[in-house]
Amino acid sequence: MLDSSKRKFPALTILLTAAGWAALAISTHTGVISAAAAAIGAVVWTALLGLTSKIWAHVEKTVVELAGDALDVYIRDFASRYRKRYLEHLQHRHRTFDVKGLSTQGIYALEIEQVYVELSFDPKQAALASSHPVPKGPPGRRHTVWTFLSSPQMKHQHFAILGAPGAGKTTLLKHITLGLAANRGRFHGLNRTPVLLFIRDHAAAVGANPDQTIIDVVNASTAKMGIPAPSGWFQREFARGRCLVMLDGLDEVADAN
Repeated sequence: MLDSSKRKFPALTILLTAAGWAALAISTHTGVISAAAAAIGAVVWTALLGLTSKIWAHVEKTVVELAGDALDVYIRDFASRYRKRYLEHLQHRHRTFDVKGLSTQGIYALEIEQVYVELSFDPKQAALASSHPVPKGPPGRRHTVWTFLSSPQMKHQHFAILGAPGAGKTTLLKHITLGLAANRGRFHGLNRTPVLLFIRDHAAAVGANPDQTIIDVVNASTAKMGIPAPSGWFQREFARGRCLVMLDGLDEVADAN
């Protein structure tokens, strides 16, 4: 059976072709243009409409899908307003610099984004990574974390950030979260919903129920933060590949086994 959309457009093409011929016939009859010009115009008009019809047949599905996806995202966000609440909560939750462990502490909280210094990374195999916080020897090819996150080659890759205690791994993940949350999920060429999970908060629950999915853990995390997600919200975000998941503190729960 032919799709209704494929029947409608050829019908419209035939109607427009007939209308063009009629206009050319009237112009010839009234002496506006010659019969030869009208014949050439009819051929050009028919060819143009035929070409337009073929082009539309190729792009229609893509246009409809893109428009549908955009409309679906807009409707979901407009209906729940959850994304806005979620991103605002992340900004409030992670905005201050954690000064635990510092010998000197003031009475004021430091805003991470006001004092943060961008870290640079040296990509290499884990076995070759140094545990020393200050690299020795000549510097290699170093990049910011945004280079990896926005790289097309890394779009479907996972990677681990290794560093000595106090090197700034947790602060880095908070910086990424704040950058995305403050810019509606769009920052440094990246378009993602940030999901920052501290493994120590979920290790016991996951250990007791290994069948939990990452979405179950995220839903439990948002519920614990006091902003439970609407049913199916994160499922849709994950299904569309819109989430950037950051897992912090693997070393805090790992053991020899």
